[in-house]
Amino acid sequence: MLEIGALHRPTLNPRDFNIKFADFTDTETLRKNYASMPGYNTDDIVNVDYIIGDGDYQSVFKQDKFDLVLGSHVGEHMPDFVGWLYRVYNILDTGGVLSLILPDKRYTFDFIRADTHVSEWIDNYEKNLTRPSSSQIYYHIFEHVRLEGANLWDVGEGITLKRSHTDDEAWEICRNTFMAKSYFDTHCSILTPKSFFRNLCRLEEAGLMPFELEALYDTEPNEIDFQVRLRRPPEGSRRTISDYKFNFDESPKYEVNHRGDEIMIHKNKY
Repeated sequence: MLEIGALHRPTLNPRDFNIKFADFTDTETLRKNYASMPGYNTDDIVNVDYIIGDGDYQSVFKQDKFDLVLGSHVGEHMPDFVGWLYRVYNILDTGGVLSLILPDKRYTFDFIRADTHVSEWIDNYEKNLTRPSSSQIYYHIFEHVRLEGANLWDVGEGITLKRSHTDDEAWEICRNTFMAKSYFDTHCSILTPKSFFRNLCRLEEAGLMPFELEALYDTEPNEIDFQVRLRRPPEGSRRTISDYKFNFDESPKYEVNHRGDEIMIHKNKY
């Protein structure tokens, strides 16, 4: 088993399971990077077995294969989501599973952002993005909303929130990142369970979906993420993703209005 990006909260305890860990850099660097960040106990950061910073899984993992790859709040950070799926596919045994936990944008600081369309995934795959694009970085920053502890499952009679950054601030970060050719941690895919499923179906139609869908779970009440399991099928026995039928409840829980940098949220009356 392998978990990518576990940091200080591994899904499975390494004392109880035979599991390896992969991250973009080594354990010591991770502990230095997170030493001053609130909410992180650096002693809890797992020991990294595989460093996958440049995304070249073949040279990192060589002949190593896994029956299960875990990624909790990792997939949305991948600049080229389709390319990442293929890289994970290639390190799984036949029948192996990629298990993902992904944020549901409706209940996170991304809630005003547009869902990522499958055409964006395909564009990023064709470009072979290894770092977030300027567009991904800009919208991640400019459309980031300070939730201030708000629960978007229940907005009461209404709440007013604010963007975390102005347009000028977002542009400055975007420009500096571009000029330095550096990496800026970004939510590159903005999803709900329904939009994710639709994107998988369309990837399949385009011949860009190596996995079959084993399970997809809707976001539970008062939670902020949903779960999906993708399976590497045996040759010639792949089940079509669009054959699955899901009843996603995506009726709007609230209405959103914008006034400058203020985001006004009201309970949906319908």
